[in-house]
Amino acid sequence: MVVNYGNYLMEIIKRDWEYFLVLCEAGSMTKAAEVLGLQQAALSKAIKKLETSTGKTLFVRLGRGVRPTEYGLLLQREITALQERWNERVETGLSEVESLAGHYSLAIHPTVAISSLADVYAEVLEGHPQLKCELVFSTSREALKKVVAHEVDLAVVVKPEDHPELVIRPLHKEKVFLYQAENLMKSSEDNERASETLYYHPDMVSLGSVLKKYQKWQKIPVANYEVLAHIGQNARGLTLLPEPVAKRVGGLKAVGKAVGDVPLALIYRYDRLKTPGFEFLKKNLYEKMKS
Repeated sequence: MVVNYGNYLMEIIKRDWEYFLVLCEAGSMTKAAEVLGLQQAALSKAIKKLETSTGKTLFVRLGRGVRPTEYGLLLQREITALQERWNERVETGLSEVESLAGHYSLAIHPTVAISSLADVYAEVLEGHPQLKCELVFSTSREALKKVVAHEVDLAVVVKPEDHPELVIRPLHKEKVFLYQAENLMKSSEDNERASETLYYHPDMVSLGSVLKKYQKWQKIPVANYEVLAHIGQNARGLTLLPEPVAKRVGGLKAVGKAVGDVPLALIYRYDRLKTPGFEFLKKNLYEKMKS
């Protein structure tokens, strides 16, 4: 049998201080022992141990009874106050566990947050002042790791791989196109000035086949979608972008059909405590982001 000595020690300490508080109230070893269901000798031994550990006398004898010393009264007040604070914290914690309240966290890429979360985030949270959902901005790869490591409660990620500890709920797909600056598509003369240059985000999941198709072109990576789109507005080459980003920034026109897509999913751990607050966030974020 494996013994958790830390918990065992805490139980002993808690028990001895409980004996101390009961004796303070009872004012008699005999009465306190009866209340606690102990032999008087066992109670006396526990109090003696506390006095040895504190280096102070906690009680003085008065005929058949006892009363706390000044130091004993100080400890009684402090321990009682500590118990009250502990009980308040436990009640607060239980309230969060049992009601639509609590502090949760959602990891998401900033660009995905703008295109897929911004329209629904306020709708989910407004009207629930005790429910908090902190946004943690990171790459999809980092977001997945944070969920697995219990660092965040939920994450929206791109094309997550199966993981034995995760629930993966597909949301929707963002189409990916090659875009050209609109001001270069107005005339045949502008088209002749087009450059065989491809601008792209190095982490994009639809990247491989496109790079292969344009392998002879100059390739310029830009590791920020918003910056990439703005560069594309003035570039003479092509820019690889998710459709929502291109539409949001403007000044870009798709060239041909979609070359891929970005599948998004909501993920969380199987063993995450299913509090009402967590279940509410999970359900509403999924339903609103999926539509």
